[in-house]
Amino acid sequence: MPKASEYFEGGVKVFKRRHRSDIMALKALYTGTASERQQKMALQFVIKTLCRADEINYFPDDRDTCFALGREATGKIIRGLVLDPTWTQEDDK
Repeated sequence: MPKASEYFEGGVKVFKRRHRSDIMALKALYTGTASERQQKMALQFVIKTLCRADEINYFPDDRDTCFALGREATGKIIRGLVLDPTWTQEDDK
């Protein structure tokens, strides 16, 4: 099993080759020009691919496990905030 840190070796180049449309969607989201489809693609890319929120994130090395669990938690927090059906802007007032 590869170390958590190995997922990022050559990171940007690997992601550009494998996830071209996802990255374009992420860029469009950042610039405010994303279509509804691109917005969903971008968030799914962040949650599932970058944060690996749906994977088992345990490694033989404790440091790698901590790193992976932190990344997973970030993805799950983003997902929870985006998908929470009970939150409205009125809750902040």
